[in-house]
Amino acid sequence: MDCGSSRIARLFGFFGEKNVALLISVLFAAFVLKPYMKEALGDAYTKAFKSAGMIMLITGAGGAFGSVIQQSGMGER
Repeated sequence: MDCGSSRIARLFGFFGEKNVALLISVLFAAFVLKPYMKEALGDAYTKAFKSAGMIMLITGAGGAFGSVIQQSGMGER
């Protein structure tokens, strides 16, 4: 019986992982909302990826700059 609960725990652990759960929810939302969208799905994704890409670029640049400041010793208090 312990083996079965371990498999279930691993299954829920996999689907409960934040990135997998987010991917599943996005795919489910795209499937459910497809009939209600006025523009093509590809166009909607293109606009979303442009915005998300810019946010990721700014966040990554800020993290890199923060790391440079910390490694240089300027960020010590």
